[in-house]
Amino acid sequence: MKFIKKLQWKFRDMVWLVSILIISNIMVVSMRLSDNQDITNILSIGGSLISVILGAVAIIYSFIQNNSTQDLHGSISTTIEVINQRLDNIGNQINSAKPYTKEDHIENETTEQDMVLTRVHGVISTSVQWEGKEFVEKLTYELQTSNNSKLLDYSIKPLNTPEDTQFKYSTSISLLLSCSLKSEEIDNLIDKSLSRIGVNSKRYDYYTNQGIQCK
Repeated sequence: MKFIKKLQWKFRDMVWLVSILIISNIMVVSMRLSDNQDITNILSIGGSLISVILGAVAIIYSFIQNNSTQDLHGSISTTIEVINQRLDNIGNQINSAKPYTKEDHIENETTEQDMVLTRVHGVISTSVQWEGKEFVEKLTYELQTSNNSKLLDYSIKPLNTPEDTQFKYSTSISLLLSCSLKSEEIDNLIDKSLSRIGVNSKRYDYYTNQGIQCK
């Protein structure tokens, strides 16, 4: 009883048993039918046909396996090529990137420390009317090309027509600049900006307040 309990059949054991039984049956049948020539011929033809079929199956399977291998090889080659291109692009970007050094940091800090807030406030009298929008566009451009200065805020309002016959149009201006320019340089930029919009005859009555450090 203990031996029967310990005996556990597996699938492999069952296959071996069935194979042995089939081989035994084939041997017995072959021995009994060995004298019958017709049956022997039929079995020979059947064995030949089975061999041919198995050979054809093997050839077809090899062909399919070869195609699958070629497709897999082509896919792997394409993937490797794409990865190499990506790596080359990353390498080029790394090589072209400019390193940020301590000197750059010091230079940036020095540039920021040189920038001060400057207030320009007063009246500009001209012989022709002019648009504040066009003036702001020209002044912004002039400031950007002058040590990367900026126009932070502005107010431009036309005033009542004065009695002066030469400078008939007066305009109130209030500008807040972030720059490292001197007062004379700011005056030149304002004058140049007005000239660019066709205002050549003008009179200034404003003041410039500098020295508020940017933070």
